[in-house]
Amino acid sequence: LVGPALTFIALLATRPFPNLYSIIATCGSLLSAVLVTWSVLRLMRATLARHEKVQLPKDEARSAWSLFFPFLWIGILSGLASIGGFLLFVLPGIWLVVVFRFAYYFLFLEDRRGTQALAASAALVKGHWWKLFFRMLIMGLMYVILALALVSIITGFIGAMAGAAKFNLLVRVNFQDIDPIVSTARHLLSALGEMIFLPLYVAGEVIIFKSLRSSIKQ
Repeated sequence: LVGPALTFIALLATRPFPNLYSIIATCGSLLSAVLVTWSVLRLMRATLARHEKVQLPKDEARSAWSLFFPFLWIGILSGLASIGGFLLFVLPGIWLVVVFRFAYYFLFLEDRRGTQALAASAALVKGHWWKLFFRMLIMGLMYVILALALVSIITGFIGAMAGAAKFNLLVRVNFQDIDPIVSTARHLLSALGEMIFLPLYVAGEVIIFKSLRSSIKQ
């Protein structure tokens, strides 16, 4: 919530100076991207540590920054590979998304980085792709439905309070000259849904990862 909230406040404060809008919106987007990456990293790491009964360091927040760029690099590599698969054909892209999904956890557990983490994830998924695909699909659908439902309820409440005109502006998708304040308000609502339901998704993913590793070891 921090990135969109700060951006929203900054845009409201500088509303008389529209020339600053694009600069503030760009800086806010970059700040949000960094904070979201850092937050998701810590969430995944803490959830995995809890299930693996591993003690995190006392300076966990500081040590998380040492994993920021390796975490980001894994995301970039897996993202580029998946995009390449989608460009060739849709199915290879979906296949690669599942194959590389657990690379982050090998970074946390075994300090594998870059292509090593991707290779470890691919080896783990081998022979179990379809099972993982359906489990991740169900979890993903549940996450999206719950998050959208919450955002829709809050948006509807705001619309009832603000009036039909402002409500239509908030929910309209194809609006060319949209005010950055409205756009940031959307991001803020989306962030609220993610904040509440993403931990449940990550917990489910960690359980699947741990179960798969245990079955292979046995």
